[in-house]
Amino acid sequence: MRPLKKLRAKLRARQGESLTEVLVAVLIAALSLVILASMVSSSGKMITASGETMDRYVQAENRLVTQTGASVNGSVTLRDSAGQPVRLTDDDGTAVPVQYYIDDEIGGCQVVSYKVRES
Repeated sequence: MRPLKKLRAKLRARQGESLTEVLVAVLIAALSLVILASMVSSSGKMITASGETMDRYVQAENRLVTQTGASVNGSVTLRDSAGQPVRLTDDDGTAVPVQYYIDDEIGGCQVVSYKVRES
């Protein structure tokens, strides 16, 4: 009950806040608004950038899917973590012929996409 008495005494007092207290309160409020505005601006920029990156990815993936003339027929050698070659095989162990595409426009990284060739 003691804090309630202090609050009532403060509300009944004729004495106001000092100029220093008011200036500090205004400064804190202004800084809070500036920080909030910069956070909103930064999040908007991040949303725009991620949307553009996603659009570029989807366009590049669509090019990979629809690409026909620049394909390379052959074998792809994959290596496991021990450096041993991994072969793409059917259930019976025969090698699977694949068609793969190289597109280096996705985020500046070389991307290889492949699909199983129909015999």
